[in-house]
Amino acid sequence: MAPIGRGASEKLREAAGYEASQYFPSLPPGERTPPGWINQNAENLTYAGDTFDLVVTQDVFEHIFDIDAALREIGRTLRSGGAHVFTTPLVNKARPTECRASRAPDGSIRHHAEPEYHGNPVDPDGSLVTWGTSASTSPRASRNARARRPSSSPTTGWTSAFERSSSRCS
Repeated sequence: MAPIGRGASEKLREAAGYEASQYFPSLPPGERTPPGWINQNAENLTYAGDTFDLVVTQDVFEHIFDIDAALREIGRTLRSGGAHVFTTPLVNKARPTECRASRAPDGSIRHHAEPEYHGNPVDPDGSLVTWGTSASTSPRASRNARARRPSSSPTTGWTSAFERSSSRCS
């Protein structure tokens, strides 16, 4: 799950077993799209458990509504000893991470701040920013990264990179 056609994405394409994905809400999950991306919703991945040694998400988590669900799904798809490497922009710098948009029970979007969109290589309208990430995200991610999932259970012990109080908003 990464920006296509630049930086690390281009280098990663050289790795054996590399799968590039993007999210297309209007297409069936798991469908391969031209030019070969796989349609994946990070909150509900179509991959089998224990599939990957490494998952890289670049500037994705600030666009996800349910960060805990996405991290559980990534943890489920990682083989024992696997790793998830992610980046987020530090748009808030010294301010705390903030929820900018959430999903209502009926599926509609609730805006908690003025809507903001980032560039998206597959959508000219951009991607809605659901979280304004900050430098405070990094220490949380580092602290929670120590909680490794046991090989006997794909999700037990997998914790959110964001504190429970800030991983969802309503």
